[in-house]
Amino acid sequence: MKVTAVVNMHREKWLANSALRSVQRNLAALDNAGLAAEVILLLDTPDDLTRAFAREFCPAHGRLLEVSCRDLGSARNAAVAEARGDYIAFLDADDIWGDEWLLRAHRAAQEAGEDVVWHPEASIFFGTAEPYWLVHRDDDVLGADWQTLALRNHWTSLCFAPRCLFDRVRYQSVEIEKGLGYEDWAFNMAAVAAGYHHRVVQSTLHLVRMTPDSLVRRSARHDILVAPTQLFIDRVGRGDR
Repeated sequence: MKVTAVVNMHREKWLANSALRSVQRNLAALDNAGLAAEVILLLDTPDDLTRAFAREFCPAHGRLLEVSCRDLGSARNAAVAEARGDYIAFLDADDIWGDEWLLRAHRAAQEAGEDVVWHPEASIFFGTAEPYWLVHRDDDVLGADWQTLALRNHWTSLCFAPRCLFDRVRYQSVEIEKGLGYEDWAFNMAAVAAGYHHRVVQSTLHLVRMTPDSLVRRSARHDILVAPTQLFIDRVGRGDR
């Protein structure tokens, strides 16, 4: 199995329709290129309507994995443990991939010949305000050292990487009650600390839906900090002395 596409589902209900359609188009592109893929619909404490929707519209070569993590980081780790693909890609169920994201990311990974976290060239955010763009850059172009990553997350969570990388760099838990979160930001920093690179797949796009009660917005309202990572512990210590 070459690629595992993981769709994180919670309480998206009918909004998941667009995400699953984009997954189906990506699977068709992979199939036309002779590449095998699977889909994991990762249901983390879903409501009944989202669960029913997932069961009815689960793609061919797809399977449902229901967990009770109530946490994006732990849920992503659970999906990695179940994945059969050489590469894993994550998609939130209210977002949309470009039609050839998986195929182009797989080609980039094969040409690079090394373990890299791959991101789209650009993301467009839409849903609650005027749409806006986020243009991604390779980490060496950004100069994404540990200082700059402390100030800003350079890449979204909709990434593509080898299964072995996700085994070595695990997602941290989101613990809003403790003031810690941003599991994708922490993962991006942990990957850098482990010696991996973040790079862009040219001519690819993701559409990211912003909702009034998204995890990002709730984290911002509660002044959440990114969870500590080895990137900072190695440089500034644990602060427990």
